[in-house]
Amino acid sequence: MSVDFASTIDLRQSGVSQLIGSSSILQPNTPSFSAYNITGAIAAGSYIVFPNTLHNIGGGYNTANGLFTAPVAGVYYFQAHFLAENTTAGEDRHSLYKNGGGYCGGIYIRVKTTGFWSMVCGGHVQMAAGDYVGMIRIMGPAATYGSGGYQSFGGYLV
Repeated sequence: MSVDFASTIDLRQSGVSQLIGSSSILQPNTPSFSAYNITGAIAAGSYIVFPNTLHNIGGGYNTANGLFTAPVAGVYYFQAHFLAENTTAGEDRHSLYKNGGGYCGGIYIRVKTTGFWSMVCGGHVQMAAGDYVGMIRIMGPAATYGSGGYQSFGGYLV
């Protein structure tokens, strides 16, 4: 039995062309971002802006306003990490907001003492193309976010 490798390669190339032509997303181009390094104090009720990115595939994350806008519809996963220093004791809340409103099940509360505290929060969000999400510091006593890349926010299309 002989195999015609030229025909096999042509069939594979044809299949790839059909996938691209049908607007399917191929794995290497899946929308994804990883942003980091907030510094200073963040006022309650404000979006948290992470001004640096490690990657921003699809260009959906905006380093000026801290929002990710979905380039295509689908379910996305987001996660944020925070390390605050010089905090006063009390309750602190962060939430993932979708299209300007709190996202159900996405409020993360940390009751802290003075000094350093850390928080990780995230979740899955169903989005239409053009929907946007961002992390908001809902409430909390004074806290300063230190430099050094200890804070991050990222997400990707599942």
